[in-house]
Amino acid sequence: MTLRGGNGLKKLKRDVIKIIIIFSILFLPFLHITDLISMEIFVDSFENPEHYLCIESENLLYSSKTDQCDLIIILKSSHPEFKINKGDNIIYFSDEGTIESCKIIDIKTFAEKEKYYKQKKENFNNYPIFEEQIIGKILKSLDNNIFNSLSVTIWEASINNLNIRAITD
Repeated sequence: MTLRGGNGLKKLKRDVIKIIIIFSILFLPFLHITDLISMEIFVDSFENPEHYLCIESENLLYSSKTDQCDLIIILKSSHPEFKINKGDNIIYFSDEGTIESCKIIDIKTFAEKEKYYKQKKENFNNYPIFEEQIIGKILKSLDNNIFNSLSVTIWEASINNLNIRAITD
């Protein structure tokens, strides 16, 4: 004599385990991106998706010494709480019209206008960067591997399609 409830319970356990595994695989990129950029930035990206950007660096980073392209996550200067501090890495339009990145070493205010100073490698002189030139602040630099690329792609698609404003409108 066999108990039907025992077989049904085993099948239910297997189905629950399968569902947990499927959800884990589906949410793994989200868990990975929150680990990389922090939960605070992850949540804010859903509230303000137009203020976040991910690009390939193509040796744009100030500290990059390799030929490998990194993925960099940028907080745009249009963000309502955007602020630059000493030591932050920024992306900006140079006087020559190119896009560059640098580390800010000093900030000075003249006539209610802030000037951000970087250090040039050639002659170690400080050169100012003005607010109008700044594209954004580099939040994180990631290796451009398959898993990071997949996680960032899913994150970007999610913040643009599942953001709070789109759901409530």
